[in-house]
Amino acid sequence: MGKEDKGAIFYNYGEIADELLVNIDVHTKNGNEELTAVIDTGSTYSHISKKFIKSLKPEFVHTMRTYNKIPLQGYCFDIHFSEEFILKDCTVFEMPHGYGDDFLIGMDIIKQGDLAVSNYENQTSVTFRKPSEQRICFCNA
Repeated sequence: MGKEDKGAIFYNYGEIADELLVNIDVHTKNGNEELTAVIDTGSTYSHISKKFIKSLKPEFVHTMRTYNKIPLQGYCFDIHFSEEFILKDCTVFEMPHGYGDDFLIGMDIIKQGDLAVSNYENQTSVTFRKPSEQRICFCNA
């Protein structure tokens, strides 16, 4: 595996966080943007704001329809969590109308590895790694 296929990130928020926010860079052949992404386990797919689709002009991949039949366009992006941890050729869909975030990291990306959240000493921290290396268990299983 190359650096595109594996890596890890860790964020400590310094307090209890209401959202899991991480800084990422998204790249296309036409440029890149630094964005704040929300890690969203409730989102099946990853999404990006339409303003970044307009400015980065990514390659179109395909259209999908939401559960209520709204078509969303999918585009190809490289997602840089760090200089060493890059996910190449990710299909990311335009953000559904009404969402104000720049980027949602959905289960399509999260399920490729391990995600853990801790609130130890009243400080939220999150770590994500790809590929999955072992089961995470906080019990005596």
